[in-house]
Amino acid sequence: MNYSQFMSAKENLSPVYVLSGDAFLANNVIANIKSRLNIIDNASVSIFDSENFSARSIINACEQMSFFDCNRLVIVKNITSNISESEKDILLLYIKNPNPICTLLFVDTAGTSVFDFLKVEKILCN
Repeated sequence: MNYSQFMSAKENLSPVYVLSGDAFLANNVIANIKSRLNIIDNASVSIFDSENFSARSIINACEQMSFFDCNRLVIVKNITSNISESEKDILLLYIKNPNPICTLLFVDTAGTSVFDFLKVEKILCN
């Protein structure tokens, strides 16, 4: 799916996406998702990057209940190194049965293709 298709879509969100391409457009998609999920408080959003990347921590954030909003948003971005096979397995297992109140976004604006192992809907932001 491309950026325009996603931004004009009215159907329900998928539980997991990979955003790939321009950082500005990816940020617009993230804002759109937050709006569609009715997320008002940033306490309902968790962000992971190369500094704090851990598959188990990401899954724990996805499984957390939100105190302020009905939904949660977990964003994984700026991963510059390869993901270990065990961490890939943990993420793949989770996306087979994701938490229905959480949307998980993997953001690749550097063109690293580090999330290519995920077989989920991809949004091309270009």
